[in-house]
Amino acid sequence: MLFQSVAVNGGETSQQLLNQAIQNNLNSNQFTGAQDQGPINGAEIGYIAGSGESYGATVSQSNAPDQPVYLEFLASVRGSTGAVFIALSPLDPNSPDPSIVPNQEYDHLVNSVVWS
Repeated sequence: MLFQSVAVNGGETSQQLLNQAIQNNLNSNQFTGAQDQGPINGAEIGYIAGSGESYGATVSQSNAPDQPVYLEFLASVRGSTGAVFIALSPLDPNSPDPSIVPNQEYDHLVNSVVWS
C-alpha cells in the first residue's frame, strides 16, 4: 500500500493526478499483463471527491511463480495538494472476480485521511 501527498499545479484535476500515478506504476517492469478493470465509483480520499481506477495484473517474481494481483488507484486534489493512494492485493483464487474489493480495510484507511 502506498499513500503519497504531492504538490499540484493550479487547475490540475484528480483524473490527471490519477493518470500520472497509473502510468508511473504500471509501466515499471514489476507488473505484466495489466488489464483495466474499470473506474472505482465514488472514489475519494478523506471524503474529498476524486478519481479511481482498478487493474488486474501479474507480479513477476524472480524466485517464485508469478502472482496475479489486484491494484486500486485513487487520487484527490484539494487546493494545491494532491493525494494518491495505491493498494495492491493478491487475487483470491476462491473469488476470481477482481471487481470484488479484496480488503474492506482500504476504504476505512482512505476515508480516515484528514486534510488540513
